[in-house]
Amino acid sequence: MWARARTDTRLATALAGRDPDVLEERGRTLRADYLRLLALGLSPGRAELILGISGAAA
Repeated sequence: MWARARTDTRLATALAGRDPDVLEERGRTLRADYLRLLALGLSPGRAELILGISGAAA
């Protein structure tokens, strides 16, 4: 489970005792996933496409 938590932001949020489905947490999760994709070397446009968002999430 801990190995999965390193890559699954929703699971990490739940393990921290927070509800990943609350609107505020979903925003944090989306920003974290966006930043993770940028850190992996993806362009902002590609990261947005993968996450299904328009405009920068961070």
